[in-house]
Amino acid sequence: MAGVYLGESGRVELMRHSRNAPLTGALHPTNVNVGRRRFSFAFDPSSLISGDLITITRLGGGNLELVDNHPYPDGRWYCHVDDAGGVRLYDDFRSAINGDIADAKHLVEPTALQQVSVLAVGRQHRGLAGITEWTLTTNREAADLTTLGEEHRRFYNDGLMSGQGSLRCFWNYEQSLCDDGAARQDNAELPHYMAQLVLRCQLGAEFMGAFYIKAGDVTPVNATPNIGSHEDFIWWEAKCLVTNVGMTFTPGQPIATAIEFITTGPIHLKMGTPPECLLKEDGSLLLQEDGTRILLESD
Repeated sequence: MAGVYLGESGRVELMRHSRNAPLTGALHPTNVNVGRRRFSFAFDPSSLISGDLITITRLGGGNLELVDNHPYPDGRWYCHVDDAGGVRLYDDFRSAINGDIADAKHLVEPTALQQVSVLAVGRQHRGLAGITEWTLTTNREAADLTTLGEEHRRFYNDGLMSGQGSLRCFWNYEQSLCDDGAARQDNAELPHYMAQLVLRCQLGAEFMGAFYIKAGDVTPVNATPNIGSHEDFIWWEAKCLVTNVGMTFTPGQPIATAIEFITTGPIHLKMGTPPECLLKEDGSLLLQEDGTRILLESD
């Protein structure tokens, strides 16, 4: 008899992502406030969101003069962006969300004007908190192949895969844990982040999404005990672009957020155990020479 599953173990995980088009601008020495551990440069404030992991590079060569005791040509930190467009840098996501001055990186005043490049990068998935419902629809679009060459014809022969979906969440803007504690990271993304993401102009409103329909410890409601294995996770994985964010406000009722998105790349239906990053003894990520993560091997 086929298994029957209840929709009680699904969740959504997000990885912050942006197009490969960094922000560039001039960083003047007067724009660095050493005492307040805060700096700014010419960029659209909506392009960076508190909690983003950013890489800052000095253009034209030479070491970046910004963070105290940082000897490398560039650096990677989590950022907090205030209402005036000022930026503080932090070592971890939670500190960046809180934005406390005491936890921010110490800065130094640059000796000269620097042209800098800032790119938001993704490193890990975090659960989306307050979610009540999600949908993901995939479809295949038939294309007219008569004008394509043989190589492209083979690639598009089966049609173009695309997808779209929606998320329904209780709105929250304060950092909190996922409701079920099932996320791989204890720092959850909030629905408020999606409202900020859709307004991001220069870096784009993209994110990497993992949409779970079954957790590893879930068995069918009609399963016979000790028969078969139900330890696999099942989830969809795709790069997505936020297209619409709406809020529903009703007096006396929880404020709800409706988020719509489309997929912008391949869609994968995966089964097994989600990959985890290999960590050092101090809990930091073990990276390859090119800066990418080393993933644990799975069976």
